[in-house]
Amino acid sequence: MIERQQNVYSWKFLFLGANIDSFSEANSLGISGAMTANYEASPVGTQSLYGAVVKVVNSVRSRKDGKIDENWAKDIKKKK
Repeated sequence: MIERQQNVYSWKFLFLGANIDSFSEANSLGISGAMTANYEASPVGTQSLYGAVVKVVNSVRSRKDGKIDENWAKDIKKKK
């Protein structure tokens, strides 16, 4: 279903996870590593995650090509 939505409708998927192997899980669903992020399961980690998602959504909406900056997840607080 994800592949169809990506190919037919040009949907973009982000896979976000805490306390799991997000990259392995995303890959198993057909979501690329560039669209995946781990975050710290804490108030600060969750706040940083939401901030990054707001930025990426605003960026996609404002760009004519709809591309997502490859550094979209750089400010997300990750588990140490």
